[in-house]
Amino acid sequence: MPLLIAGVNVVTRHGSGLLVQAGGKVKSITAATFSVISPMGVPLDVFRLYRILGNPTPHYVLAKAVRPDFPNWNQTAEDAAIDEVERRLNTVVEKQVGPLAARNAEIIATWEGGLPAGDCFYETASGINVPIWFALDAVHPGYFVFGMHPNEATFWQSIEELSRDGEICPITDYVRPAKNVKVRFVQL
Repeated sequence: MPLLIAGVNVVTRHGSGLLVQAGGKVKSITAATFSVISPMGVPLDVFRLYRILGNPTPHYVLAKAVRPDFPNWNQTAEDAAIDEVERRLNTVVEKQVGPLAARNAEIIATWEGGLPAGDCFYETASGINVPIWFALDAVHPGYFVFGMHPNEATFWQSIEELSRDGEICPITDYVRPAKNVKVRFVQL
């Protein structure tokens, strides 16, 4: 269903992003970018990387949940949306690893509204093992970027493109070298 906002003719969901038509031009933007220009906080994909402690070798879980929409002018509604996405992330991790392991899960970092490379992140698959490359954000602690790539060079090319397009922070914000890990990808 298209959204209506001043100065924008049409906004429709496209994958995990949005297609916006304004001034006769169509542009693809992320939900995070749209939430800045919209009177509504739109639904937003939130990815969180966890390390499950208590194992001899590191075990990683990558969880995805959708933050619900809310009116940008209503702080109580925004707080409720944030609480809801936290509940969803905790629920999906607990279902995957069990309540005891979930209590021992260390949050490594979060990516809100990102567009990581990898078809499985936009489909309904859950409980699958996938290899990812990731880099932590040195300027904004607690955040990261990631994607499924055959090697580190293609990962950095993808991150550079996202940075150049304004979809993520400047590429210089991210810690090199990137890390390559296998994760259990789960979502609600």
